[in-house]
Amino acid sequence: TSAVNGVLTSRILPTFPSGTVVSTPRHQMDLVITEWDWDSDGEYRSGTTTTWSGNYSSVVFYGETYENGNLVRSVTDNGHDGQNEEEIHQTWVDDLLAFREMELFNQDGQRTNHQYTTYTYDNNGHSLQLVTVDASTNEEINHEYRTWNGDLLESLEIGYQNDTTTDVYTYDEKGRILQDAFYMNPRPNPSYTTDHQWNCP
Repeated sequence: TSAVNGVLTSRILPTFPSGTVVSTPRHQMDLVITEWDWDSDGEYRSGTTTTWSGNYSSVVFYGETYENGNLVRSVTDNGHDGQNEEEIHQTWVDDLLAFREMELFNQDGQRTNHQYTTYTYDNNGHSLQLVTVDASTNEEINHEYRTWNGDLLESLEIGYQNDTTTDVYTYDEKGRILQDAFYMNPRPNPSYTTDHQWNCP
C-alpha cells in the first residue's frame, strides 16, 4: 500500500486502465500469466506463473498455507511437475515467528539444503535473536542479536560464518537517531559512523 493524497491506497490493481504501459524485464518475455487462488477467508493459497519466451515455456507453482493469518507452510514447484524445489515450514507463538525450517530439493527429489532458524523476543515483542543452523551438521550459518532500550534499537550484531559486524545506535531525547556506528568485530573502534542532524524541533 501507499498513501495518495493522505488516503491509504493499494498498489495492486485488479485491472489496468485503458492505455496503461506495462514494462517487462530486460530479457523480454513474450507472455506472462499468473493465476491466483484464495481461500474462503481471503488468504492467498496458491498461484501459478506461466512464462513464454519464443519456444520456451516455464511454469512455476506457489502454494501457501495459513493458520490464524500466519504463514505456516509454503512450497515452490518449478515446472509444476509435482516435485517441490523449496518447502518452508513455520511455527508461530502468540503471532510471533518462533521457528522456520527450509528445505531445497533438486529435480530428482533429493534434498540439497536443509536449515532451520529459531527466533527469540523480549516481553514487548522486540526481536532479540535469530539463529540459522545447518540441520545436517548443526553448525551455525548466520545470526542476528539485538539489544533494545525501550522501543529503541541500541545495537544489531550480524554474524555470517566467520564474519561479524555490529551497528550501535544513539538517539536524542525525542527518540530520533543521531548516530549509527558500524564495527567490524572485534571492537573497540568503529569502521565508520553515520551522523544524522534534524532541523525540525
